Amino acid sequence: SGHETEGSAALAKNDWIPSGRITAYDNIAGTVAIVGAKVRARRWFTTHTAITDDNGKFICEKGFNRPANYSIIWERAYWKITDRNLGQAYYNGPKQDTEWNLHITSGKSLRYVTIHRGAYRIFYGNIDCLHGPQTDKKIKLKYFHENKNGVSGKTKIVNGIARKIEIYGLDYDNSPFTPQNIQSTVFHELAGHATLRYHHNNFYQLSNYYNEAWAMCVQYYLCILEYKDLNKLHLLNVISQHRNYITTDSKINFQKWSKYFIDSWTRITYPPIFVDILDDYNQREKSTDVDENDNSNAYLYPDDPVCIDDIETLQDAVFNSINFTEVRDYLLQHYQAAITQNFEEDLWLLFTYYLTPYGDYQP
Repeated sequence: SGHETEGSAALAKNDWIPSGRITAYDNIAGTVAIVGAKVRARRWFTTHTAITDDNGKFICEKGFNRPANYSIIWERAYWKITDRNLGQAYYNGPKQDTEWNLHITSGKSLRYVTIHRGAYRIFYGNIDCLHGPQTDKKIKLKYFHENKNGVSGKTKIVNGIARKIEIYGLDYDNSPFTPQNIQSTVFHELAGHATLRYHHNNFYQLSNYYNEAWAMCVQYYLCILEYKDLNKLHLLNVISQHRNYITTDSKINFQKWSKYFIDSWTRITYPPIFVDILDDYNQREKSTDVDENDNSNAYLYPDDPVCIDDIETLQDAVFNSINFTEVRDYLLQHYQAAITQNFEEDLWLLFTYYLTPYGDYQP
């Protein structure tokens, strides 16, 4: 690479090689290295680019003999991040002839870099055995710095394939969504809805409830994977005894959600049934919403003794079924791990809770 060729004919004495490191703020992990970002250094008609590595570092192959303009273009082979009003999203950096070390902490740039982190994991990073969306054409990830009644994202399907995903930056009270919220939304829309649409042969037969249940599950799973890979899982507010997480948080693991929760704006229920299948936390046993000594509202929550901890089998079940009953039957047939004698009974118990209609809820 360029910095090793100093003194050789390849570089004039006064040439310098653009390099540096890109990091960003995350509300759970603190400072995170930004992997896979496309950094450019441009002077007049000459542009050199480099992709940041696992530590957020980059170094261009060629150099300049005068200062150059640094920038990041938020785009890779499979996606393009855009701003609602401005088109392609960039970070325009300084003009200089030294290395560029950037730490992104706020504003729209923090949203772009966080959307990039989510998309990078889905297309290039560790998603375990989960499937990703189609890659024949760039998906447009469009950021809106506005409040959509608390909705954080939306997948737009064109001719049967998800082509555009909208990400909203502000909650219903106009407070900004945290980086963890925004990245979770990318997981929910891109690895949840867009992927299910691509891999499911009978997508149009699926209910909203089924769709949302799977997207919530993928969001939950990838969020845990993200902080595990950053060695910051102990800071994530998630509960699961065998993984040593702490305290319930309804936005990350949905343990305070139930079939009785209906979004007042979209009128959609978001049932955490698939999260319940994977985790080892029984809300009905542990429901202490009122206070620790009062379990009078435990009936609101699913009786959830199930923990299969096998997202691959669950994914197969979801992709090969069109409703919750079929998922249950698929799991009974295909789940191979050391199942307890009560497994069938437990699974029936959990599904019966979710399959019993309530109000607007139509499983």
